[in-house]
Amino acid sequence: MKFSAQLPWTKVISDDVLPSQFTEFLKRDISKFAKIDLDKVKVVDLEAANDGGVLMKLIIPEGKVGEFADIIRNTSSPFYEEGTELNKLVDPKAPVKGI
Repeated sequence: MKFSAQLPWTKVISDDVLPSQFTEFLKRDISKFAKIDLDKVKVVDLEAANDGGVLMKLIIPEGKVGEFADIIRNTSSPFYEEGTELNKLVDPKAPVKGI
């Protein structure tokens, strides 16, 4: 999952609280809106994206990847409308892919 450069990687790594907020808030929203058990959503890594934004690597159940990608692509989905402010910084055009 990619975040726009409006949330710069340099800000994330220089902040003591922001990385933990990423994992806590986004895990809850992903669980809620993609209907995945919270304990099955795992944040594996945060890293710099090519445009200076943030790339979040997640583990979710294989059968939920397509549904999750649909939620991320649809900017009118509850993920964006009812989720945290961080959700609004997710890049809906960035590919979501399973491995």
